[in-house]
Amino acid sequence: MRNGSQRKASRDRFDLVVAGGGDGTVNEIVHGLMDLPPERRPVFGIVALGTANDFASGCGIPADPKQAFELCARGRAAVIDVGKANDRYFINAASGGFGATPHRPNSSDSSVVRPTP
Repeated sequence: MRNGSQRKASRDRFDLVVAGGGDGTVNEIVHGLMDLPPERRPVFGIVALGTANDFASGCGIPADPKQAFELCARGRAAVIDVGKANDRYFINAASGGFGATPHRPNSSDSSVVRPTP
């Protein structure tokens, strides 16, 4: 939702923006919305079509696209917290260093790690 789409959303003052995608798509839309003045930010609906859909599932958004669209059209908007680290917004988690894959020592040498099965 950057650049052209963001300007259009700001100019036309949409009431609702619905994104179909995963956590990466949600992140990009959040960045576009946060660049808008607060009074011009539309409600943001999510249809979870990604791999993990961590944010959507944590919010109770149905995995079924038809049910998710119904929720976007008829559901009640909820206010969520948006964090910012340097110039990056986040709504679900912020991390640095290792990702979310748990690791354990590969041997008695604790400097060698491998993903936990």
